[in-house]
Amino acid sequence: MPDTGPTLSIVVVSFSQQPTLERCLAALVLQVESARAEILVVRRPPDASPVLRQRFPDVRWIAAAQADAVPHMRSLGISSSRGAVVALLEDDCEVADGWCAALLSAHRQPWAAVGGAIEPGHYRKALDWGVYFCEY
Repeated sequence: MPDTGPTLSIVVVSFSQQPTLERCLAALVLQVESARAEILVVRRPPDASPVLRQRFPDVRWIAAAQADAVPHMRSLGISSSRGAVVALLEDDCEVADGWCAALLSAHRQPWAAVGGAIEPGHYRKALDWGVYFCEY
């Protein structure tokens, strides 16, 4: 039987306010069908509102514990993913048009991992900048 699973799993770690997550998902859902992608949102309490669940019915929602750190939340999403390629985002990311296609195209090259520019959002705290420089 041919594989009917997704080609790409997009794991979104969510810890921001719901409007931030909504913008992230709105940018992603426009691309998932053509990329045969799935979106998984890993979120600490409070869980996503019923409005977001209704607006994005194809998103898989994964509950994280309040004390879970971002790396553990990513691990929860990765272990639940079904795609051959797994992309990691945070809910304050808004992908550009064609992001999924470009990501899959890059993965057809001989690289073990790929990534693009990661530009910080509206960071105000020194801690946010410290984490940004350590991670990216």
